[in-house]
Amino acid sequence: MNHEMGTELKTEKEEASLQYTQVTKNIQLGSDGVYRWMYEFRMMKNPTILFTLWKVMGLSFGIVALFMFALALPDLIRYGPDFFETDWRVPVILIAVFLLISLLSYLIAAAAFGWKYIVIFEMTETGVTHTQLAKQYQKMQAFGILLALAGVKSGNIGAAGQGLLAASRNQSTTEFDRVRKIRLKKRRDTIFANQLLYKNQIYAEKEDFDFVADYIIRHCPNAKVKGK
Repeated sequence: MNHEMGTELKTEKEEASLQYTQVTKNIQLGSDGVYRWMYEFRMMKNPTILFTLWKVMGLSFGIVALFMFALALPDLIRYGPDFFETDWRVPVILIAVFLLISLLSYLIAAAAFGWKYIVIFEMTETGVTHTQLAKQYQKMQAFGILLALAGVKSGNIGAAGQGLLAASRNQSTTEFDRVRKIRLKKRRDTIFANQLLYKNQIYAEKEDFDFVADYIIRHCPNAKVKGK
């Protein structure tokens, strides 16, 4: 029992003694070998999520359109080009409805998030962990959590970890050895890391983007890179 308590105290002491090095303007490398940074995603300035929503809804719309085309195929064969002269309004109306619904959905989601949210990234040689903080957390509060993770903030590291879990809205991981495609969108501060049936987005400020992109590319040997 005493041995277990001693080991636990030693572990906390080792964690508390972690140091970090500033790699870029916003990225820190802890002595545990983990790169950590945070990104404040402003939903009305960065359209990445809106474009993703359009893609998802566009796929759904495409399936419905294909089904409708199959149903209308006999009339298309029967009337030929005249078919489009009489029914061209239907697809136009559907596209307009699709755009309106997706835009309203995005605005509702953005309002629910408080028009922005903060993501904390932890990157190692095997992957990147994304932790999205609840909307009530401000940038300075997130910075405090980031320092706690790096082990440079005094106090109980275990409690800091529990606080992070309580603060997070969502957490996901990008595993480098499973990434098959990488797309770089520096203008939108976004790196798309696509795995089979699973896509993720990694955000980094302009000053940090090249470092993060180069690191991810080097550690994803199976990935095709676009936007270099």
